[in-house]
Amino acid sequence: GKTVFFFFFEISGFENARIIFPENSSIIVRNSSFIVRNALLEHKGFSSRQSSFIELQHSVLDFSKCEVMNSFEKNGTLINSDKSVIVLNDCGLTIKSKVYASIISSIDSKISINKSRLSSISNTSVVFSLQCGIFDLSNSECKIFGGMGRVAELFDTHSSIYDNVFTAELSNSKGVNNPIYKDSKNITVKESENIVTGL
Repeated sequence: GKTVFFFFFEISGFENARIIFPENSSIIVRNSSFIVRNALLEHKGFSSRQSSFIELQHSVLDFSKCEVMNSFEKNGTLINSDKSVIVLNDCGLTIKSKVYASIISSIDSKISINKSRLSSISNTSVVFSLQCGIFDLSNSECKIFGGMGRVAELFDTHSSIYDNVFTAELSNSKGVNNPIYKDSKNITVKESENIVTGL
């Protein structure tokens, strides 16, 4: 089922700490903060129609030195953010599903990611799908595997993307020669020194 946090919540792990979430469970963070340090968040997967693992509503998610793994039956998003803040530092996030998978989907949020590894595995694989807000991605590695996909889809954001490695292993990548899609309203603050392989 769903666990809802209305208050500040922090987990600090040590010596390979592991947090195991049962099948079909999810987290909603509402008007609060969810902070995790030095831990593995392992999920038993979704067999139901549940489409997101962590849902942020006017909240803050701050992960450091964490690994997060999740699988979905058909469509899935690891973190869904609405008017929230996401900070990832030295983390590894992986999502797998049959039809569509994204690591972070957001509306009007502030997202900062540094020194992290993010992998999306699906028929349609996306790492970031962002609408409005601020996006900063640096010194990180993003991988997409499956049929088709992109590292990022940016709509009306202010984006800074630099010193990253983007890797794609896709069976249907025709017409996709740029790992990042930006609409006409997107403002690129900085974009440099990104290495792309597979596209």
